[in-house]
Amino acid sequence: MMADVIRCDQSPQEVVAWKSPINDPKYGSQIIVQETQTAILLEGGKLVGKLDAGIYPLESPNIPFFKRLIPGGSSAFPYDIWFLTSVTSTDCKWGTRSPIQVFDNKYQMMVPIGGFGSARLRIGDHESFFRQVVGTTNIFSRQDLKALVNPIIERFISQAIADASNEKDIFTLSRETSSLSRLCKQECLIEFRRLGIDLDDFYVQGISIISDDPSFTKLKEALSEAATIRVKGDAIRGNKDTYAMERSFDVLEKAALNDSGIAGSFMGAGIGLGSGFSLANRIDVSNGKDKSSTDNESPIEKLQNLKKLYELELITKEEYDFKRAEILEDL
Repeated sequence: MMADVIRCDQSPQEVVAWKSPINDPKYGSQIIVQETQTAILLEGGKLVGKLDAGIYPLESPNIPFFKRLIPGGSSAFPYDIWFLTSVTSTDCKWGTRSPIQVFDNKYQMMVPIGGFGSARLRIGDHESFFRQVVGTTNIFSRQDLKALVNPIIERFISQAIADASNEKDIFTLSRETSSLSRLCKQECLIEFRRLGIDLDDFYVQGISIISDDPSFTKLKEALSEAATIRVKGDAIRGNKDTYAMERSFDVLEKAALNDSGIAGSFMGAGIGLGSGFSLANRIDVSNGKDKSSTDNESPIEKLQNLKKLYELELITKEEYDFKRAEILEDL
């Protein structure tokens, strides 16, 4: 019978563990383990030995556990042979699959946070990794490795972000990537090592608020409204007289649009009819001069200003007649 050459030529960037399809290698066959690989032999589903890089002919009794493997009177070895890579995975990208709901103490609401980053992994304990992870599958890929570690990473990063948000403003969490990277790496190291995986590096590359989440949309609207109120408040404090004049014109404009007359609008605003006449007395509509009182106005000027108020529909016909009668009575 022709001897077999048993080796694994799978790309280490795609495959982590691979089972040889030859499960009854002939006596005299060779197992070739490459520099970045470790081979594991199973007898009846039980791990019986591990081979580091090298060439191993299945005929030498000098290899300790081969003494028992060499069959007596048989020409084949009924054993399964696995190859595991030791090459570091540099493209293990991770990201939170669902928003991390963080309670913000400042705004008293839940805010959705997302995070992403990368990790560098390699198989450190091949036997432990094989026993706990690989199982009975014929191939274990890099994608399978990502699917294994990502939920673990997400669990620790979610807790770390939640803890950090209790001490930091959620809007400044993006500055904490370095400290979160160190914290999560320490936590993940313990969990990964239990599975036979070494974590060479771990990075939190970004933390951000998920902007299309409904709860964050409400928060943005509230912050925008608060900013507008602050700006307007500063403007009012800086020029109180101008603001008071603007509000007076607003009242008069609303009164002009109200069919029930100026009195009803003024009373609805809580200022009364006298405010309208006070404004008319303070501003000379004809020449723009500022009047502090009506004492310096002649009856003719008062009648002219009163008529302009009526023509602008700021007072009703009844109000005009009443005030006109008062002025004429003083003559």
